[in-house]
Amino acid sequence: MGTPTRAKATKFTKLHFGSTDAPAGFIKLGEVKSFDGPNGTAPTIDVSNFDSEEAEFIPGLSMPGELQFSGNFVGDDAGQQQVDQDRVDGTVRYWRLELADHATLPTMYTFLASVTAFSLSGATNGAYEMKGTLKISGKVTKVYRGMARPS
Repeated sequence: MGTPTRAKATKFTKLHFGSTDAPAGFIKLGEVKSFDGPNGTAPTIDVSNFDSEEAEFIPGLSMPGELQFSGNFVGDDAGQQQVDQDRVDGTVRYWRLELADHATLPTMYTFLASVTAFSLSGATNGAYEMKGTLKISGKVTKVYRGMARPS
């Protein structure tokens, strides 16, 4: 008999946006249905030289990547309106992705980001949808499931 899974459903996952100067005062972005990211990468720098027998590389600056999200578009949702306005204004603010993987101490990712895309779509026999892309700037603070929060 195998080991039972410890996987958790994504129900009650939250994407919040906060202030522009401190990671506090977060507001939940309404009607989000999916997310992808943060999708950071670790580039390498080619340092090969005439004495190298094979290509040589060293780590470059870690790139925090992006977070993409989609959901139901609700025209009178103040949060959705703010996200689109942030795209227009080039606002950089704090964001928090909160997973529903622990009852009292969920996994959280907090980061600074700007909105680089916000679009709407619709189809016959469908609901209006929104899609957005956040370009992350700097370090992503990660607090994993069940870890005590800093005071």
